[in-house]
Amino acid sequence: MCFSGPVKTKFTSVILPQKVYARRSVFKTISWIQKDMRPKRITPEEVAAGYIKSKEDPPNYRIEIIPPKGRGVRTTVKRRKHDFILCYHGEYITQKMGEEREDSQESVFRYFFSYQGKDWCIDATVEPSTGQSLGRLVNHARGKDQNCLMKIVTVNSRPHLCLFASRDIHEEEELLYDYGVDNLPWEIHSQQQKQTGMT
Repeated sequence: MCFSGPVKTKFTSVILPQKVYARRSVFKTISWIQKDMRPKRITPEEVAAGYIKSKEDPPNYRIEIIPPKGRGVRTTVKRRKHDFILCYHGEYITQKMGEEREDSQESVFRYFFSYQGKDWCIDATVEPSTGQSLGRLVNHARGKDQNCLMKIVTVNSRPHLCLFASRDIHEEEELLYDYGVDNLPWEIHSQQQKQTGMT
């Protein structure tokens, strides 16, 4: 950066040399300043972490009865691929505790997963009256029918299960992801209906 031209003092004007150089390290160029002032893009994982800390579901979702599965969740606005969708919130327990509960009472609201070499379970069987509750109601689908993927987001050294859009999701579309298990109750019911219709 350089300075040139007349400089007025108390007594008279002083003509500076045509160029007076200053060290570049002292100054930032205009383009650098503009780039530095641009807002940083928040990643979907950071958005998820914010909702995890707030203990609230994001807005613009609706619960609906979807036969034969029962309740499901629809988005009321368009979602982009990779967007954070919802948290799967519940009681954080060990896999052993989860399996013991399954032996005494089966539930489709227990999610088993591995994290840092250990096996865990999120038990969302008990429906919360407040806070994050929509993630547990997202229904199952396979292959091209699913539009969400479950991922682990770590907040304060604890893993949290979060759904992200696996493709663009249209307004009023039902949210679906692969549970990774077979013989779900509504799948068995659907198969029985098909077999009954064929006989």
